Amino acid sequence: MYVECPHCQALFRITKAQLEAAEGWVRCGECGHIFEAGETLSSPEEQTPQAPEHNTHELFADTDQATFDLGEPTVPQESPPESQRPKRRLGGRSSTLLWSAAILVLIALLGLQYLLSQRDQFARYPELRPVLAQLCRVTGCELPPQRDLAAIELSSRNVFTHPNIPHALMVTATMINNAPFPQPYPMLQISFSNLDGQTVALGRFKPTQYLPKGVDPHGLMPVGKPLHISFSVDDPGQQALAYEFSFR
Repeated sequence: MYVECPHCQALFRITKAQLEAAEGWVRCGECGHIFEAGETLSSPEEQTPQAPEHNTHELFADTDQATFDLGEPTVPQESPPESQRPKRRLGGRSSTLLWSAAILVLIALLGLQYLLSQRDQFARYPELRPVLAQLCRVTGCELPPQRDLAAIELSSRNVFTHPNIPHALMVTATMINNAPFPQPYPMLQISFSNLDGQTVALGRFKPTQYLPKGVDPHGLMPVGKPLHISFSVDDPGQQALAYEFSFR
């Protein structure tokens, strides 16, 4: 498009974007006259090829009618569809929190797995047993019977020469389970020592070796019920002058 100055008849080339930016007002680069471009605006077909053309930027110097940019107009681009837009990543803080939570959960699961795999050992501790019991209710595992060897009392004990078997000793004792729960029968240990306190003989006896007939060695020792035991052992010799009972 072309615009002609009504004052000096100078002809200038102008674009629609430039007219819109200046709100239709221009200033003649030849004589400085300010006028509304719509009064003399014409299309290219209405002008002859010999028509003089002036630089467009001279039309818009120091005009008080509008403020505009002489550069190329920026054409707004359409936003890409939602499927083509890049996915927004989580912020650094959110990502760190998620990773921290995942690591804590993993550590907790590993700890529970280890606790269950070693439950026979941990079940000996009274403070851990309730936790293990809850876990076994969920996972379907079984806990070993509770044990407290310190709660087993020997109310009487005696070791003497066997009346019927040569080179043998007779052992008699009474055991009582003072724990508030039934527990497995313990292994019974008898150690013999000399006058100097040195151990000269030691024997360990399983429940199958010392329990009387009719008592299940794989069962549990009842609470508060005296259990009388009697069995024979080899005579360790004349140096064995003292003996001691303990449970394992």
